[in-house]
Amino acid sequence: MIRDSLASYERTGSALLMPLFLTVLADACQRAGQAEEARTALAGAVHMARKTGERWWEPELLRALGELHRAAADDHDTGAESEARSFSKRSSSAGVSRPGAWSCEER
Repeated sequence: MIRDSLASYERTGSALLMPLFLTVLADACQRAGQAEEARTALAGAVHMARKTGERWWEPELLRALGELHRAAADDHDTGAESEARSFSKRSSSAGVSRPGAWSCEER
């Protein structure tokens, strides 16, 4: 249902708030045990945020990606923590964390 709604929204030509909506999709996928689909949705959200300039949501996206990596490490212990640290370093060097940036409150 979420995917159908997102597809309908995309057909309007608007991309406003798409990173947020893709995060909702990723959360639903993760709760349904579809980690790869969740990861794909979050990767799309990061790409969309950088493409459209809606980077205000990017810290939440990176937090959600970290949660997925941590869950994968807990489930499989496949080195996902190392991958998450590497992603975090790349993201922070890309200017994700900068003075004046807003982030979501701790849940």
